[in-house]
Amino acid sequence: MTLDVSHIQKDERVWDLLKGYKQSILNVHLSARDGNRQHLPIDNLCKELVSYLVESNWSGNVILEYLYEYHDRLFDDLKFLRRMSLPPAH
Repeated sequence: MTLDVSHIQKDERVWDLLKGYKQSILNVHLSARDGNRQHLPIDNLCKELVSYLVESNWSGNVILEYLYEYHDRLFDDLKFLRRMSLPPAH
């Protein structure tokens, strides 16, 4: 299953789907939404979702899905998310 976060209008529904079907979700298309606008750069909800997935040892793929006008943000956001998924340095 692919969970496409920005197409789900309510945060609670995103969480319900993620927690209920995590074992069946192989891909998360990650982007923010604002009203009817979808595929925006990551926001706090997106960061919380990734944090939950990392803590849960989920092993699927996170795919950033942005509108063309935000493609310049992809690499910085990807670097940020990668830092979230790395274990802390000792």
